Amino acid sequence: MTGKMLNATANLDAQNRHLDDQLRRIAAKLDRLRWQLGFLTILIATVTVFNLAHVFAPIIARHMSLS
Repeated sequence: MTGKMLNATANLDAQNRHLDDQLRRIAAKLDRLRWQLGFLTILIATVTVFNLAHVFAPIIARHMSLS
C-alpha cells in the first residue's frame, strides 16, 4: 500500500509541476498581450486625435475668420 501511495504522490507531483509550467507560460503570454493591447490603444487614440484635428481644423479656422 505504501508503494502505491508513493507512486501516486509522485504522479501528482509531476502533474502539479506540469500544470505550474503551463500556467507560467499562459501568464507570460497574457502579459505580452497586455503590453501589445496597451500599445495598440495608444496608437488608436493618437490616430483618432489627429483625424479629429484634421476634420475640425477647417471648421475652427472658418469660424475664426468670420469673427
